Amino acid sequence: MNDLRYKLSDDDRRKIKELWLEGYTNYTHLAIRFNVHPKTIRRVVDDEYRKACNEFNRENWIRFKPSKERHAELMREYRKRKKIKNNA
Repeated sequence: MNDLRYKLSDDDRRKIKELWLEGYTNYTHLAIRFNVHPKTIRRVVDDEYRKACNEFNRENWIRFKPSKERHAELMREYRKRKKIKNNA
């Protein structure tokens, strides 16, 4: 099972930007190469898009924010998945 909160390392982000500037401008191919969603690649290479996404998330988080009980349940599930993955 994949960690649902996979993050790109700083080296990955630097490499993506380098490839983008070299002309490797296909979101999908870069996403496959780095095992992320194409929108993640777009957030890395497009500053305006990233700023817009961050602003939208800040403004709308309150509508989707889970209760403390639900958040605790989600974290227990996440830790269980992570423990299973690390022991495999």
